[in-house]
Amino acid sequence: MALKTLKEIERNGIRELVFSGGTFSYITGDAAKRQRLENRLRRWQGEFFDDPEQGIDWEDVFNSSVDVQRIEALIRAELEKDEIVREVLELSADLDRKARKINVTFDARGVENENIQGAI
Repeated sequence: MALKTLKEIERNGIRELVFSGGTFSYITGDAAKRQRLENRLRRWQGEFFDDPEQGIDWEDVFNSSVDVQRIEALIRAELEKDEIVREVLELSADLDRKARKINVTFDARGVENENIQGAI
């Protein structure tokens, strides 16, 4: 599956689209797959108008006593909903409820048998 998407960068905690030479920059291949999955995890459930089921209920995660294993299960399930993912091989989540911050790393196998690694 050939995937093409707008290229994003992060500056000072803000994600921006890359604009170069008067046009948007695009990425393809593994970089596009990684960015797609990272963005899927950044979304709050209901935030994406075209697919309101996409995303994670982060408010519930940060405001409840849900344990890290359950949070990792929610993240794993969200990644596996994406049609480009065959399975999640590794996943870790480091949660700081007080600061309302989570760091997630993942390694997934794609439907084309490629590894897709990412972090948010």
